Amino acid sequence: MLYLLTLFGLLLGGCTFTGNNAQPFAEAPTANVVCPPRELPSETVIHLDLIAEMQQQGLYHAALAHLDALEADLGEPPPRALYLRAEALRHSGQPEAAEVLYLDLTTSCLAARGYRGLGRLAMAAGRQEEGVSHLRRAVALQPTDARFRNDLGYALLLAGQPAEALPQLRTAVELGGGERALVNQLLALLVLGRFGEAEMVADNAGLPRPALEQLRAAAAKLEAHDDR
Repeated sequence: MLYLLTLFGLLLGGCTFTGNNAQPFAEAPTANVVCPPRELPSETVIHLDLIAEMQQQGLYHAALAHLDALEADLGEPPPRALYLRAEALRHSGQPEAAEVLYLDLTTSCLAARGYRGLGRLAMAAGRQEEGVSHLRRAVALQPTDARFRNDLGYALLLAGQPAEALPQLRTAVELGGGERALVNQLLALLVLGRFGEAEMVADNAGLPRPALEQLRAAAAKLEAHDDR
């Protein structure tokens, strides 16, 4: 039953291209990314870690307040602070402001995250071609990140390209993308009409048949949307 409830939440949330809700899965930490131009004091790194934890809990407005305080002390914010602010803005319903920061990040050591943010914003706004393009660049820059592969695969599904989406989603699963990547891989298989393969993947993952039937319904909606 817990698995079904989790799956139902994933289906409702899609790939979380919409930005108003807390992420059900935490973002990978950025603390260990070597990001010139300067070394950060240990207390600044600790403060950035605290802000990242706030965002994982969905406290985006509190995170913005802490970023304001941090930047008042630092002056020019480091790339990680810009990334955290962009994420907080996206999730608090300020996509235009977030887009400016993501664009700035594309020329930094966090370029892949910048392109991912731009891609997610574009997909949420219904600009599918632009979104797919940005997410392709993110994957090209950071090809072993399961979340980037999952985002690109789901974007391709929404853009009516399930055959191209499937290898991205397979890769996401094999890189440890978890339930969200597995759900999207099954969606791609079902949209492609590869029902036997989908059943085999579901069985290997321990997914109950009722949950697979929910996915069949979701896949049918995706196909109907593509046919319009």
